[in-house]
Order: sequence, then structure tokens, then C-alpha cells
Amino acid sequence: MFSGFYSSRAYLGALTDFGVPMQLGDTESWALERNISGTNHKDIVGSYPFCECKSLQDLCSFFGSLQHVRWVSAVFVCEFHDLLHKKAHCQDLFLFKPYKTHYLTDLRKPIHQSISKHHRYYSRLAAKKLDYHISDAPLNYFDEWLQLHHSLVRRHGIRDLRKFSPESFRHLFEISGVRLLLAYHKDRMVGAQILVQDGDVVHAHAAAFSREGYQLGASYLLDHLTISISSGMFHYIHWGGAHGLES
Repeated sequence: MFSGFYSSRAYLGALTDFGVPMQLGDTESWALERNISGTNHKDIVGSYPFCECKSLQDLCSFFGSLQHVRWVSAVFVCEFHDLLHKKAHCQDLFLFKPYKTHYLTDLRKPIHQSISKHHRYYSRLAAKKLDYHISDAPLNYFDEWLQLHHSLVRRHGIRDLRKFSPESFRHLFEISGVRLLLAYHKDRMVGAQILVQDGDVVHAHAAAFSREGYQLGASYLLDHLTISISSGMFHYIHWGGAHGLES
């Protein structure tokens, strides 16, 4: 379903705070090589939020062909089209475990089937109080976005990869196909959502809201607008995944 944005060298360049981008042999997949603190060892992790590998078999062949393994471990969150059918061929290399459920909206369905009555109600309320803007030049709003994101990081105590650095966002905002959907209240930005165009999919990559934005329902408005502006142009919206491991 996905077309390769999260496996591209351009996107991995936005994650250099977390490791060195490297291509996995002749596969189309890229990953991050990291130094393990306090040791001379390295590990390897797939892209965030997932590694778009076109073929599980190619990935297994790459690791299986290595004469010398220089990594302590290799961990990937993958969206494999052939995972269920072919994972048996790689059981001696990888331990497979379900991780997160990711959520999609099918834009080929009528819009009223994609947005619940509850969400439509709160979106209408928010639209009476907020203005919005869609930008294909997200760097123009870089400082305002950082203020929202820093507020989100502090509020939720985010310390993992989702914290991101200013340079990471700057690199991301320079990539073609990345847009910002913005919500304003009295000329103050109170919410923003990063949208990434990827083939027939739009990724709702990240969002951040001020306390005022939450109170005014900016998240409802921007989600509704994301569906509205994407309908007729794309097949799916990928909203991301739930937090943490699932049993």
C-alpha cells in the first residue's frame, strides 16, 4: 500500500540524530546504524515510524548473506505485504511479534462514512472559532511549529525518538510532498498537522496543539480538513499507530 517515503534516503536524512543512514545491500530498504552507548558495539534499527520493505525475502537474504555481522541486534517495525505468507523462510534469522495497529481512512468511500457523527459535530464547533491554512512551504512556519511541538514534548514527557530535534524537522520540511495544515485563533497558531504525500497515501505524520488548541477542538478540525482535502486525490490516509506494545 505504501509507496516508499519512509524507506527513502531523503527521509532517513531527517533521522540522523538517531543514527547513520545506510542502505541494506541491494534492497530498497534503508535503516539507521547506531553506536551503543558505553561500548564499541553497534546495532541497527529500521526507519520511524516503520520500515517500508518491499520484500521480506530480500531483507532476509541480505542478513543471511552477511559473512561478518557487525551489529548486536537488528530491529524493524515493518509493513510487509508478504509477511504472513513468507515469514517461515526467515524464522532462523528473525523473531516476529505483532507490534502496533495502524489506522487508515479509505478515501474511496463517501466522506460521511469516514467521519463519525461525534467528530463532525466537534469539527463544526471548531470551525466557528478557528481559521485554517494549508501550506506547501512548511519552512515558513518553522518557528511556530517548533513552539507547538516543544509544548507537546514537555506536556507528555516525550524522551524517545518522537522528540525530534529542530534540525530533524528542518530537514523534513525541505522534502517535496511535505505540507502543513495549520489552525489559528485570533492570529495565534494553536494547532498544526504535518502531512506527507506518498503515492496514493497521505501520512498524517505528526501533529501538535497548544492547550488552547485542544480546548477549541483544533484536532477535530484538522483531521476533518485532512480528509476533505485528500478526498479525490489519494486512496488512503494513514493516521499512524497506537502507543506501545500490544498483547
